[in-house]
Amino acid sequence: MLFRSLRRLAAERGLNGVVHFPGFRQYDELAPYYGLAGGFVHVSTIEPWGLVLNEATAAGLPVIASDACGSAAELIAEGRNGWVVDPLDVEQIARRMGELATAPAERRASMAAESRRLVERVSPGRFGEGMLGALEAAVEHRRRRRGARLAGAALSLSLRAFSYR
Repeated sequence: MLFRSLRRLAAERGLNGVVHFPGFRQYDELAPYYGLAGGFVHVSTIEPWGLVLNEATAAGLPVIASDACGSAAELIAEGRNGWVVDPLDVEQIARRMGELATAPAERRASMAAESRRLVERVSPGRFGEGMLGALEAAVEHRRRRRGARLAGAALSLSLRAFSYR
């Protein structure tokens, strides 16, 4: 129902050649769509993370996402590569979409570069580095605890030996 309404509205406003409704696409079909896009809007009302935001920022798109999208806090620097919006505030969403659509090319290029920079913070490589650091800390903690237990055991033995004298 909403899909048909949006298509009708786009046609009534003469936007058929500008606004496209490709529908669901498989993952391996998405790259051309990201490449053709001038921005990415994701205003979900419930979204624990929102991996599509990772994809859009990695593609270098300015982004608009809802405050219900968990990844927005990590991947959007307010005003620098996009905006976080209330998914129920249609006027705010429309205002931000208008800002993005009318932004000069230099501004959009700057926003694209910032998106690429920000997504690096949550890249698989960064995740691996963090995991390796956590494992190294765990091993070091265990080594120290074991060392402390051995030192405690040695102290206990020497106290026992002393008490038998």
